[in-house]
Order: sequence, then structure tokens, then C-alpha cells
Amino acid sequence: MQVFEVLDTNCVKVGLESRTKDGALRELVDLVGRSSQVSSGELDKIYEKLKKREEKGSTALGDGVAIPHSAVPGMKDFVMALAVSKRGIPFEALDKKKVQILAVIVGPEGKPKEHIQLLAKLSHVFRSSEVRRRLVNSPTSLGLYETFMSRCRAHETAGGDRSKKQKVVILQVQTRSLFDEIVEVLADLGVGGVSVMESTGMKGSFSRMPLFADFIHFFGDHSDDGHTIIFTVYEDNVDDVLTELEEVTGDLDTHSGAMMIVLEPWLIKGSLDLI
Repeated sequence: MQVFEVLDTNCVKVGLESRTKDGALRELVDLVGRSSQVSSGELDKIYEKLKKREEKGSTALGDGVAIPHSAVPGMKDFVMALAVSKRGIPFEALDKKKVQILAVIVGPEGKPKEHIQLLAKLSHVFRSSEVRRRLVNSPTSLGLYETFMSRCRAHETAGGDRSKKQKVVILQVQTRSLFDEIVEVLADLGVGGVSVMESTGMKGSFSRMPLFADFIHFFGDHSDDGHTIIFTVYEDNVDDVLTELEEVTGDLDTHSGAMMIVLEPWLIKGSLDLI
């Protein structure tokens, strides 16, 4: 599922007028209603579903961004809208900042994989402070659309074509924040069937062995807890995955908190892709 498939230029707006969260939701629903995929009779239902989703917890990500979203009974296709509020809107964000960039996703029930992938794509785009600045400063709706779309990828790294040759990728990540960003990148790329294992490094082992007590300080104050991530990708897409990961980690040849290993499997049979 790619963003260009679900975001129509008619569903983009610079200058939301609402100053409240509820008012913003209604404006976003009106934008969604501009799509040819949505009938006017569905708008009230979409609004109610978005409102109920917000009651579970704010969809504000922080840094002035919110992504209201919900599955809506009866919808056949995903639809997205994008808008900017110059003044900002209180959205109950954890960082207490007003929201200026709002992207809404609504779509059919029973398609959680596509829903998650779209959310991850948007979240990844909005992580960049430079992108957020450019979006907020877009002078026109068309400019907002073009700036946003220029940052959205169109990759297929793994999927249901078992005839394509695949590689096994193992990632070892040492920090929780980096792990969260990498998981987001993988979801953005459409990588499914990911296995995650918690792991510990040598620091924890040495700390329990008096013989090596003199060397514990060499490990510094960094946490010894890590995560091992295992997944498969098409052989032709390994370089794409590496490129996207290094946008988060920096050059892995010089990064000491993450490592990527690519293996040639003797046999791959079955799938861990559950959604």
C-alpha cells in the first residue's frame, strides 16, 4: 500500500480554520469527503469512528504532528487527507505542543497490515524536523502535497511471491529508541513476519563474574539490553533496506550500537506474516 494510491490532491489543505480538536476532526472529515472513494453518506460514520479512536488516546505523535485514523465499516478502500494549521491546535499531545500537521487515514476493516504500513510511512516522514518545517511553511495546498509526496517511498521489499530469491537479515540493536525507529522503518518498507528477541551483551555477563570486575567501566554507562530482529527480504531489495536503515543509524561501518548481517538461506518454507 503506497501513499500515492490513497492521497488525492483534492484532499490536501493549507490553513485549517478550527482551533479545537473536535473542529479539526470535522474539517479533516470534510477533506476526506472530497475523495471520489467516499460518499457523503459515509462522513458522519467516519467522524464518529475518528472521535472514538481519539477517546482511546490521542493520535498526536508530538513535535506538532497528529495522525487521526480508524477502520470504518463499509469502506472498500483507504483514503487519506493532509492538512496544516498555521496557528496550531491543542491535541492532547504528550509533549503538550499544539499540532500543526494533521494527516488522517480511514479505510476498510480487516486490513490491519495495510493500515499499519500507512501509519508507519507517515510517522517516518514526520520524524524529520526539516520536513515538518517545509510542510508547515507550504504556501499552497499543491505545494504541501508535492513536498509531502517527495518524501514518501514506493518500495516492495518482501511479499507473497515465493518464487523470488530471499535473504535472511539479522539486526542487532543496542538502544530502545533506535530499535523503535528501526521497527518503524521496517513497517514503512512493508517488511512482514518480523521476529524480535530481547538480548544482553557482554557487560551483563562480566558484571556477574568477579574475575572481570576491573573491566566493567570500559563499557561505560550504556544499557546492556538490546534487541535482535530477524526477517526476510527479496535479494534485490537488500541494498534498499540497508539504505533506509542507515538513514536512522548513520553509517553502520562506524556505528557501534547496531549491526546488520545478511545470510544466504539453504531453504525458506512457510511464513510468519500473520496480518
